[in-house]
Amino acid sequence: MKRAVIYARFSSDNQREESIDAQVRACREHCRRRKYAVVQIYADEAKSGRSIVKRDAYNQMMADAMSGKFDVIVFHKLDRNARNELDYFTFQHTLNMLGVSYEYAAQRIDDTPEGRMMEGILVSAAAFYSRNLAEEVKKGQKENAYRAMHNGGKPPFGYVIKDKKLAIDPWEAEGVRMIFSMFLAGKPYSEIIAALKAKGYKAFAKPSLYDILRNEKYTGTYVYGKTAASLYGGRNTHPAHNDNVIRVPNAHPAIISQEDFDAVKRLRAKKAYTGRKVSDKEIYALRGKVICGSCGSSMCGQRVLKKRKDGSSYCFVYYKCCKRHNFFGDCEQKVIERDWLEEKVFGILLYEIFSEEGIQKWSQYLANEFAKLHRDKTSKKEGLQSAKRKAERKLDNIYTLFEEGIADARDRGRLQDAKRELDEIEAELREVEFIDRIPILTQKEIAATIAAMKDDILVNKDSDMKKSLADIFIDKIIVSEEEVAMHFTTETVVKKVVALRGIEPLISP
Repeated sequence: MKRAVIYARFSSDNQREESIDAQVRACREHCRRRKYAVVQIYADEAKSGRSIVKRDAYNQMMADAMSGKFDVIVFHKLDRNARNELDYFTFQHTLNMLGVSYEYAAQRIDDTPEGRMMEGILVSAAAFYSRNLAEEVKKGQKENAYRAMHNGGKPPFGYVIKDKKLAIDPWEAEGVRMIFSMFLAGKPYSEIIAALKAKGYKAFAKPSLYDILRNEKYTGTYVYGKTAASLYGGRNTHPAHNDNVIRVPNAHPAIISQEDFDAVKRLRAKKAYTGRKVSDKEIYALRGKVICGSCGSSMCGQRVLKKRKDGSSYCFVYYKCCKRHNFFGDCEQKVIERDWLEEKVFGILLYEIFSEEGIQKWSQYLANEFAKLHRDKTSKKEGLQSAKRKAERKLDNIYTLFEEGIADARDRGRLQDAKRELDEIEAELREVEFIDRIPILTQKEIAATIAAMKDDILVNKDSDMKKSLADIFIDKIIVSEEEVAMHFTTETVVKKVVALRGIEPLISP
């Protein structure tokens, strides 16, 4: 019998704690039908699906997966897993490497080429929903910003919130002035921190002082939008240029004069250390797709500095068998150079997709999938609306018992069950209504989109687009001693084989 765990999550947007119970109940029923033994339940409450960084239960579950504590993870629906493509496919790759599977109680995603294609489409749709929701929230925040109103979070050191605006905290403001004056006097961060501590202020770290010294709000200027959000929900606090920054001068009382702030800015620029060399992060466009033909494990990306015969160094970037290099297995697979493998794979992929025949085939397939999604939606929406009306009548009848004073303990339980039932129906209706906002793309429109992707990859050299292309269209790439076999996500495309022109020798970085 397989050991199963259940993961449930609700975010803060129009969901309540009952959502966790509903998800767990559906997942338990799924496990019962599959005859799985449920050994653990993980739940994150009021956590966003856009990133896994702050999802404590999710991270604990992944740690337990690495310890071999279970065989399969059951989610209610795909968006309870992740609404971020990068996190989702990283999760998928990690579980494949560990030999752990995952399933969805309310969404049947078959382990077939078509099922994996639909999985990719659903991941993209969930990510779109999350980002679209974030944009709606930003609209309201921007309106607040134009009126110099506080947009949430902890106010800067030196200020408190009064009537939704920044107001000076006299004690903390004195500490801010102390930081600026000591920095202008040439004092190092360590001395400023010690002086603040001696005065009775909270413990500061160097990054905190750095943030205070460059915060324009201390001059009385309200600033919003200086930190730009990335595609996957991260924040870049040092964007090179951001046209969306909102500045409102004299919006609140100043603690530091503009002259002193500018003087600090000049001094920081003078002290800036530019000699540090930051290594670029390598991009592995085929991550999660390359499989070792010797042992069946995933092959992951790695880089190492190597010496040339003339004594100079260069960075060798490659894919390696994870079993041998991470888990000390007995696999004899050699490493394969990243650039050579990706050049061969994307050469075939681009031909298969962007040739006249390829665009015709894929655009037709995706157009059929979009049409099917909307056909299924109509009948499902009608059924859910009918179920909602019945659930509301049931809830009204139970409320009548309470109003008449004849309800008992059993009725209280029925009330909770009725509320949960209505919540579940409304949640499903929201998902169906979201599909309403997805346009029914025609084959011609999809063909034009695929053609545009070609420019992004071949002309603009967009590495993110290459990764997305691989995630959608490639099932797996099996590397053996003699060849690289490429499998697409639909059986309508035959397997492609590339003969190896000489795999790099096995190395031990």
